[in-house]
Amino acid sequence: MVERGPVSIDLGSRAELERALILGLARQPLSVPDELTREDVLRSRLGYLALVAARQRFARPEPPTAFARPEATPAPARYLGWHSRARLRGLFGDRSSRKRRSTDTMTLRVRDALQARGISLHPFDVPILQSFLRVGELEHDVPFDPLAWRDLPPNDQARALAALRRTDPEAARSICAAEIGAHTAAVRGKWLAALETGLGPDDVELLEAQLNDRASSVVERATELLARVPGTRWYEDRLAEACSRLTKKTGLLRRQARLELEAPLHLQNEVRWGWVRTSFATVAPTALAASFDLPIEQLPRAIDDPDLRRALYLAAIEAHDAPLAEAFSSTFEAVDPERILQRTSTARGPAAWDEAQRDLAARTLLPACVIGDPLQCYGHAIRFYEALRRPLPAQTATHLLAQAHGWERRFHECVDPDQALLALLAWLTVLPASARPRAIEAAALPASHRREALDYCTLLEEIETRD
Repeated sequence: MVERGPVSIDLGSRAELERALILGLARQPLSVPDELTREDVLRSRLGYLALVAARQRFARPEPPTAFARPEATPAPARYLGWHSRARLRGLFGDRSSRKRRSTDTMTLRVRDALQARGISLHPFDVPILQSFLRVGELEHDVPFDPLAWRDLPPNDQARALAALRRTDPEAARSICAAEIGAHTAAVRGKWLAALETGLGPDDVELLEAQLNDRASSVVERATELLARVPGTRWYEDRLAEACSRLTKKTGLLRRQARLELEAPLHLQNEVRWGWVRTSFATVAPTALAASFDLPIEQLPRAIDDPDLRRALYLAAIEAHDAPLAEAFSSTFEAVDPERILQRTSTARGPAAWDEAQRDLAARTLLPACVIGDPLQCYGHAIRFYEALRRPLPAQTATHLLAQAHGWERRFHECVDPDQALLALLAWLTVLPASARPRAIEAAALPASHRREALDYCTLLEEIETRD
C-alpha cells in the first residue's frame, strides 16, 4: 500500500461542479489532479467527484457579515367604529334615503376630517360610498409623489405642483424651471399658475425667463405674476396705475382724508368689481397708503367704495396683514363674502393662498350679519368651506354667535323644516365642535330632522376625537 501525503483538492468553479454532478462526467468531464491520476481515468474522475461532493456536503457556510434589517411593517389601517360607519353610510350612502339632503360641502368636510386623522374607509363600505368618494376629486390638490407625478395628466400635475408649493416652495420652483419647457403652452401656463401660492422674490428669475416664451398666453401669465412681486418694474407700474385711479380729498370740516376711486364709467356691477379686484387686490396696502402720505391704520376709514374695500381686504390677506384685514372686514356686509370668494379668470383668490392666508381669512371673512341670518345666508357657509377647506376658529365662531341675536328667532319663524335642516347642516359644516350643540338646540327642528343633524354632528365629533 502506497501512502500518500495530504492532497489539496481544488474545487474549481461551482457551476462546473454542479453541471458535472447533474449531467455526469461523460457529458461534463473534470480535470483530475496529478496526485489522483490512475490508470483507470474514468475511475479516477469518479473518485475525485465523490471527494468533491463529500467536501461540499460537510462544508459550513460563511457567517453573514451583517444581518439584513427587516422591512418596515406598514402601519395597520385605521377605521371608524361600527356606529360611526353606520352614520356615514346613512348620511352619504349611494342608496340612503337621507343622502338627498347631504351636500358636496358636507362630503368634503367629512373627508377632510378623515384625512386629517389618518382614517380610511372600511373596505366593506367602499361599494356603498362611491359618490362620496367622487365628490371634489377634480378640485382637490393632488398629493405630490416624486415617483408617480410624471405619469399624471397635465391638470393633476399642476395641482400636484401647487400642493408641493404649499409645503416646499423651493422644490416646486426647481421642478418647474427644469421641465416647463418640454410641455405645451397650455400646460406651461398651468405650471406657472401653480407658483401663485407663496409667490415671492425668489420666483422672479424663473418668471422673467418665461417672458421669452413663444406663446403669448404664457408671457401674459408670467407678466401677471411678476406684477404681484414687490420690487419688480411690473409691480411698480401696477402700483402707479392704481394710484392714478385714486384721488385724496380732505376738507376743513372733515379732517379724515378720503380716497375716491375713479373707475371707467362704462363698467357696472360684476364687471366693475372684476376690474377693481384685478387692479388693487395684489397691490401692497402699505405702499398704497404711503403714496398718499396716509397712515396705514387710517386706510380702511379713508375708503367708502365697497368694491375697493373688498379688493384691499384681499390685498391685506396677500400681505399677511392681520390687523388690516380685520379692519376692512369690520365694515363688510352680507354681500361682501360672496364677492370675495367667487372665482374669476383673472384672479384665483383663495385657490392661490397658503395655509397662513387661509387661516387669516377664516378668522376675518364672515361678518356677524351673515351668521346672524342663518336661513338666508347659509350659502355663504357652503362657499366659505369650499374655498378655505377649514371651519371657523372657535374664538371667531363664539364671537359671531354672540352677536347673532336673531339666530334662534329666525329658525323658530321658519315654517319649512327641510329648509331649516339644509341651513343647519351648512352651518354645522363650518362651526367648530364647541359651537355645534348650541346651533342644533337653536334650530328646534322636528324629531326626524333633528336626528339627521345629530347624526352629522356626532359623526364629525367621533372623527375629530378619534385616537
